Amino acid sequence: MFDYLTLINLDIRDLKFWYKEAQILKIRRQIRDTQCVRAAQLKSEDYKMTVNQLNEQIGNIIDGKEQTVGRNLDDLKLIHRQKKIRN
Repeated sequence: MFDYLTLINLDIRDLKFWYKEAQILKIRRQIRDTQCVRAAQLKSEDYKMTVNQLNEQIGNIIDGKEQTVGRNLDDLKLIHRQKKIRN
């Protein structure tokens, strides 16, 4: 997907972002696969429980992104305040 030079230049934030995107893609594939076998093997209640658990996992991953963005914003605000105090 990425060439060698691009991989070298990736920041840790980029790596975390792509790792989370890969997790979300994996879970979505699990949901799709679960939907494919639903009619043949899973009871309705089991199917709903499985899909809800997978959707919760996606939600947790997305919430983690929002928390990271919030922390980064707080860090930037703190740096800005410290610069004001120094000047």
